Amino acid sequence: MTHAEAREILRRAWTRVHGSPPSEGALTLAQAIANLETGYGRAGQFGALAARGLYNWGALERQRLEDGTCPPGTEPGSDVGQVCFYVFRSDEDAAVAFLRTLTAAGGRNADRARATLGALQGGDAAAVAGAMRTPPAYYEGPPGSEAEKQAAYAHAIRSSIAAAGNREPSAGGTPAARTTSAAVPVVIALAALGAFGLWFYREGGFVALGRAVA
Repeated sequence: MTHAEAREILRRAWTRVHGSPPSEGALTLAQAIANLETGYGRAGQFGALAARGLYNWGALERQRLEDGTCPPGTEPGSDVGQVCFYVFRSDEDAAVAFLRTLTAAGGRNADRARATLGALQGGDAAAVAGAMRTPPAYYEGPPGSEAEKQAAYAHAIRSSIAAAGNREPSAGGTPAARTTSAAVPVVIALAALGAFGLWFYREGGFVALGRAVA
């Protein structure tokens, strides 16, 4: 999976979720987050799933059942504890699930999803990081103030954009350049991930990365 291939998959997935293609700026930021989370479903333990034709682009997870097993549609994995990762049979379906969680979740997550969608369309990494902290937060970070957590995640997004070979979109939604290099290893972007502890929430079982709440 090259960054260029991942970008086109995300473009199609965005259209499925929202009914129209994304701006180049929104696409760049969404791609950066997917790269940070799981290296497009191919980094670390997600690579073992991908080898079996199972994909997860957003580290979407849920608690294990009371007997310690994972329900259908998930596979065992480990984070801070033992969890179940949602898995999908195609990269595009995995990207759709990631984008729905990020930008189109309902219920108690609706305000956060709307804020994140607006920030992505605005094209500014710092605004995206702030929107993703709308309760219930899409991610958590290391101890510190809200501003520090937002700044840390914004930095991680920018690092991932650089790793994917994109130009960061400027505030106001100026379209970003298309991917220009697929040769930079995904691991460069993932190095930023460990410092920030990214977390996911969604109705019906999606939980924080590293903390099961279902």
